[in-house]
Amino acid sequence: MTEISSENLSEVLFKPHRSSLETSFISNSVDELLPNRDGSPRRWFRDLHRDYWSWMGLDILEIQKVVSDIAGSENKRTREGVLDTVYEYGPGNWVYEFSMLAEKHASHARSIENDPDAREEAFKHFRLAYLCYALASYPHLKGDEMANHALLMNHVNYKKAAGYVDGHFEIIKFKSEAGEGTAYVHTPDKNQCLPCVIICGNYVNLATEYLRFYRENLYPNGVAMITLDLPGMGMNSNIPLTANTGVLHEALLDYVKENLPYINRMHIGIIAQRFGCNCATHLLVSHSSDIRVACMIAPIVNDVMVDPELLKLASPIQRTSMCNRMGTDAAEWENLIPRLQTFSVKRQGLISGVKLKTPMLVVSSDRKSISSIGDAKLLGGISENTEFMELKANTAFELFTKVIDQVSDWLKERL
Repeated sequence: MTEISSENLSEVLFKPHRSSLETSFISNSVDELLPNRDGSPRRWFRDLHRDYWSWMGLDILEIQKVVSDIAGSENKRTREGVLDTVYEYGPGNWVYEFSMLAEKHASHARSIENDPDAREEAFKHFRLAYLCYALASYPHLKGDEMANHALLMNHVNYKKAAGYVDGHFEIIKFKSEAGEGTAYVHTPDKNQCLPCVIICGNYVNLATEYLRFYRENLYPNGVAMITLDLPGMGMNSNIPLTANTGVLHEALLDYVKENLPYINRMHIGIIAQRFGCNCATHLLVSHSSDIRVACMIAPIVNDVMVDPELLKLASPIQRTSMCNRMGTDAAEWENLIPRLQTFSVKRQGLISGVKLKTPMLVVSSDRKSISSIGDAKLLGGISENTEFMELKANTAFELFTKVIDQVSDWLKERL
């Protein structure tokens, strides 16, 4: 994906027709979507993460209004009964509806961005704009041309929002064996050498979705943050996903050590989520002397890649996302399973005999998902200083809050 610098990028979204496939058919040519786990027909292709969206600070009433408009649309859908599959870019189309909400916030933010007394309000609305554009882009598939326009707008509004956060912000480009990578760097003070956390995200969340965590949990403690999209996604969509999932993160760490003097190379930590833990494991094993602490949340490193029964828990959008990064089609699901095995850090032999001294926190929950307790134990076994934490919560919102609080406290003591 290439960067566009124009102030009024929203204009590229206002076009009456599209030439690409509707999102639910990209890397997913199946005639019918799998039913829900309870056997009921699937009404949405996208998973609706309302608790997460609320936790991120989005106005849940605004979001619900958009979801209702999508559900109530009478425009033509590509999949009968699947509400978020309106094809044409217009009312009822997922990308269109969330882009319109995003542009509402971006327009308000631009109208007050030069008012010195409205900095916090401008930040709030630029932030809401980039988050809504992230929703418009979701699930961030390569080849989804309209979602990619929204992704560009996400990037532009993120830069605007980041300009209102105290401290220093920059976008870095670095070379890797797989191509040029992009990452976002935030630090409380460029004139000090400060500890840093590298965020290894997942294939649901963009690198732009961690600014609240930085502002509320890292910045007050004098900790810098670097985020980057995983291979085959977002600003790193040009990087192919291969069995060497850590290729970008390893190159990033080398670049940081050589080129960012305001990052304390003796105090670099990792926070990884889900498939990002796979990337982080490669980074940790190859650069163990450079990583002071590592926190792995709901790791996906082995079981789902080798256990067909566990893989059945993957929703249609999770299957599509996997296939999209690997250049395959979810309609060929049975053929995909052998390929997935190459991503298992156990099958690769990556962690065989590895015993590190790096302090590690492995976080799991009691919620049923493709992230297994077995993976948590397997990953935790590579360090002599691993702490396990299983969190229980009544809602996903409560779970997100617990994870952030526990991880922040743990890092503060060890980084």
